[in-house]
Amino acid sequence: MNVLKKDEKIYYASISYIRIRSLGCPFLFIFYIYQAIHHAKGDTFHPLILSFLNILFHVILSYLFLFHYSLGIKGSSLSTVISELLITPLILYSLLKKRTIWKKPPKITKEKCLSILKISFPTGMSQIITHLGFIFVQSLILSFGSETVSGISIANQVTNILLIPIVSCSIILSTFVGQNIGAKNKERAKRFFRISTHYILIFSMIAILLFYPLKNSLFHLMTKNENTYQVAKEYFPWSLFTLPIVGLFENILGLFHGSGHTKDSFFLSTIRLWILRLPLLYVFIHFFHLERSSTWYSMTISNILILILGYLFTKRITYEVKIKERRLS
Repeated sequence: MNVLKKDEKIYYASISYIRIRSLGCPFLFIFYIYQAIHHAKGDTFHPLILSFLNILFHVILSYLFLFHYSLGIKGSSLSTVISELLITPLILYSLLKKRTIWKKPPKITKEKCLSILKISFPTGMSQIITHLGFIFVQSLILSFGSETVSGISIANQVTNILLIPIVSCSIILSTFVGQNIGAKNKERAKRFFRISTHYILIFSMIAILLFYPLKNSLFHLMTKNENTYQVAKEYFPWSLFTLPIVGLFENILGLFHGSGHTKDSFFLSTIRLWILRLPLLYVFIHFFHLERSSTWYSMTISNILILILGYLFTKRITYEVKIKERRLS
């Protein structure tokens, strides 16, 4: 926050945004529950429809609040919260309407809860530690000024769109791997991992070929500030060309989640950010004085090293059930 206070506009806008945005957390959690249930069944269609409705509401409300009512950052956060609120009744209806699984709820035991917690806790901690690490990364980047932050953010928005199909593939992989391990079909689980790896590599190559020539046009649409545009243009090739590396790492995390090796995903996520990226970023800034280019150097090096380590970790996977069947009977 001390860094943010150097630019009071960014500081107070951030405070305003997070206060309003936090109101949408219950609606967001409900959607995550809905998404997890349907993905576990192999159903990605219905979560996709609700995600599309959420985006549609968000776009419409953002236009009204930002351009018609001129609410600025408050309008942006309000549009996000309200769009999540609007789809929540549909989610609750889908989850709570009469179904066989609700007529005869499974018996909840201490053993079941502990077994689930043993698998899920490392995943949750991995997310917390990862996002906490990104806060520190952001604080270091802020020292280069708001235009640098905006330029990197713009480039990341484009890359994040390309990451959506890759992350979706990782989620589906975890479902398929988990189902086949549960059915004691090791070879099929391994085959799904190989197929998803090939898909991610092919998709990443196509994305690079399509989007790299369009970078100038895209960034001119997203900003009118010349300095911000130059930062985005400089950073984007690093972000785009490392897309296959990030995609393969997400694929490995999907394999770990599906096979129950969530501790490995926790260790990898922690190492990538806290052992590799943050120290590299600090060294490049304060010892090599690379300024803003230290951001993409540290990102690239940490992603390459963690991918190598991740593939070494996959050799430890036995493709066997992690939770004993007697505990779930």
